[in-house]
Amino acid sequence: MRRSLPVALVAAVLLALLSRPSGDRFGAASAQEPATPALAASPAAADCPTTSEAENEAVARRWFEDILNGPNLGALDDLLAPDVAYAGVTFPDTAADHAAARRILDALLTGFPDIRYTVDAAVAEGNLVALRWTATGTHGGEFLGYAPTNRRATWSGINIFQLACGRIAAVWPQADGVGRFEQLGLQPIGGGISAVTVGAEIGLDATPDAEGTPAGATPLAEECAETGPVENEILARRWWGEAWNRGNVAVFDEILAEDHLHHWAVGPDTTGTDAIADRILGWRQTFPDLRIRVEEVVAADVLVAARWTATGTLQAPFMGVAPDGQRVEWTGINIFRVECGRIADVWSQRDTLGLYAQRGAAAAPAATPAAE
Repeated sequence: MRRSLPVALVAAVLLALLSRPSGDRFGAASAQEPATPALAASPAAADCPTTSEAENEAVARRWFEDILNGPNLGALDDLLAPDVAYAGVTFPDTAADHAAARRILDALLTGFPDIRYTVDAAVAEGNLVALRWTATGTHGGEFLGYAPTNRRATWSGINIFQLACGRIAAVWPQADGVGRFEQLGLQPIGGGISAVTVGAEIGLDATPDAEGTPAGATPLAEECAETGPVENEILARRWWGEAWNRGNVAVFDEILAEDHLHHWAVGPDTTGTDAIADRILGWRQTFPDLRIRVEEVVAADVLVAARWTATGTLQAPFMGVAPDGQRVEWTGINIFRVECGRIADVWSQRDTLGLYAQRGAAAAPAATPAAE
């Protein structure tokens, strides 16, 4: 039998969110999570076509299926808004027109001529679409200044697209740049940090739990709380607001499934609430003033995607570097899967190379940005 979450609980959380100063769609802009403007989409013209969420998702999928898998850069003219904005991550760049977008994607196709993308999950809400993907390709051409290694690599990522008038107006990407370079035998990171042992960056053991990663999802309980997009978004926001920003990992007893599975941006997956709590407390020890600000949120029936920005001051050894009080900032995207009123899975991507570069641990990349 399925049951809904208590109405009083949902109402109380919503009231708390709505009582905050306006900033995001819930008015959730507090001292810990100040609001920042998102990339502006192209304004809708009087004759702007009205599109459904399904149609917006189809357009976003074309970014991978038509443009990159084709490959067919000529389709950009029909796919992108005139003033499209591409918010690069590891190798920042803003594509303000089709020519700039073409240069970014051409750099990727030159480096990996046989690249193929698979869309693993999609979340669509309003004019926003989030796609989680996996890419595979052979490094057969120059890529970010590196000569071809002819090695094959597989890496994952998440993109959030903003649609306007049936076209892509903005793209926010995140990808596993560290894993990609490691598979190519390249070392963009001066210290030779491994994606497998990256847990040591905050003094933690990155070894997976003894039981390993479960193959299946959290089983449905006999009584399963039924949640919708609003309730699911509340769960995601509590993940950052209470656990990451305040260090209240006890909240996981309320919002996470017992066999919660976290697919980390770097390093092995972890299982269970204790493992994720240890990781978060480690990060907060390294960055005691850590604050994560939630940007765009895309919520659906069982999936929630959100882009975020993190800031913190280094107060403990990090990547072999002594603490020096330096303040750093990095970005990321998470996708949450909610089941029975709790978060069962999280897939995260963060700008790891950008974070390392701020710590002086990464070699300077070539000028041409990578498309993620």
